[in-house]
Amino acid sequence: MKKLLLVAALSGLFVAVQPAVAATYNFNVLYSGGDAAVLAPGSDDPTAVTLWDGDSFNWDVKAPGASYWEVVTGGGFFPMMALPVNEAGTRIGNFNLTFLQGGVGVFTASEGGAQNQWVHVGTNMITLAAGLTFDEMQLSYQLTSAVDMVDPTVSIGSTPSSPMSWPGVGPEHIAFGGGSIALVPEPETYALMLAGLAALALARRQRRS
Repeated sequence: MKKLLLVAALSGLFVAVQPAVAATYNFNVLYSGGDAAVLAPGSDDPTAVTLWDGDSFNWDVKAPGASYWEVVTGGGFFPMMALPVNEAGTRIGNFNLTFLQGGVGVFTASEGGAQNQWVHVGTNMITLAAGLTFDEMQLSYQLTSAVDMVDPTVSIGSTPSSPMSWPGVGPEHIAFGGGSIALVPEPETYALMLAGLAALALARRQRRS
């Protein structure tokens, strides 16, 4: 009998157990383009936590320097801001999404009881108009339930695998939904880029003459 109890106790060490108290996390991400991102000082690491029913997070993503995103082709973006997670399941939650330009809100969307399926948690399809520009994205989200994709009677956790939106990319690389977004470099970077192209063109003309 003692052996059976010991085996059961040891087995329990490997079973993820939902905490009794809901937690709130703050993910503050500094994006540098090319799908590269780092966490700001003091930020919680999304890849080091597991979200359970009742947990919530505030997720902030900022463009580098004076750079910003611009919606080139209006339409749907899927998912505009949703963390990729390791566990396949069906998740229900409430979210509020806000885009800012220079600290001023330029777009907002919210939904209660939003359903995410498979391996993301956050928004689903978000529709944006062409010409919209923003340099910061904020998502407030509360998870109300998460169950296994195959067996909905089993509750599961949600462990993010990246600090960027599913599948771990910046807005300018979201490939589903039909719309398109460009990351516009800050003026200094753009000027240096043009100067470099001009120098390259001059060098080519000199070689030909």
